Amino acid sequence: MRYTRGLSVLEVQLAFLVMIVVVLALLGLVPGAARQSATSSSYTRALYTATQAMEGCLQRNTEGDTGSEPAPEVAPSAFVRWSTSPGLNANTQRVLVEVTWIEQNRPMRVELVSQIYQ
Repeated sequence: MRYTRGLSVLEVQLAFLVMIVVVLALLGLVPGAARQSATSSSYTRALYTATQAMEGCLQRNTEGDTGSEPAPEVAPSAFVRWSTSPGLNANTQRVLVEVTWIEQNRPMRVELVSQIYQ
């Protein structure tokens, strides 16, 4: 009997082909992952902006308080809007904060709602 060591040329080529297919499949995922990362980053900045606006509304504690301003820290097209209105009962106010922006030609939105007890 004769034993050989190592791999034949055919085995090496087959292994190389399998490796190329796997690498190309993984490279196809990179653009989607990059888009998802950018969207996640925008959502994080929008949530922070909405939280800051909510804190301002809660500190002012003024019924009928409404406003809007650009939020360039989220995206160039972003706006933050807030409003307060009567709540569920006579002792509460409803506070709504919304951050909207356009990303990859799609409208995006983060919304926070709270109740102030007076």
